[in-house]
Amino acid sequence: MADDSGRAILVLDDSGERRTHLMARLADRGLPSVAPKTPLEAIDLLSRSSPRLALVAAETPMHGFLADDFPWLNTTEITDDLDDTIDRVVVALDDTI
Repeated sequence: MADDSGRAILVLDDSGERRTHLMARLADRGLPSVAPKTPLEAIDLLSRSSPRLALVAAETPMHGFLADDFPWLNTTEITDDLDDTIDRVVVALDDTI
């Protein structure tokens, strides 16, 4: 399923290998994604963004902060089961305003 609405997925994951695999799998499904290099870069990107992002977040200290400060942003957890993670990303995209 490709997302043609211009929405992107912000990938925040401390595991570089898993992040790389997830982004490749999202691209294979036609889902654009971006992975900021630092938490500050993520905040900057979100601050300049319209509500057209779906957030994918692993268990990071930023998860709660982002949910509180960017309530329009749908979030989902990244797990080692990338198929399940991608399914949850699709749901988050569908629920994004």
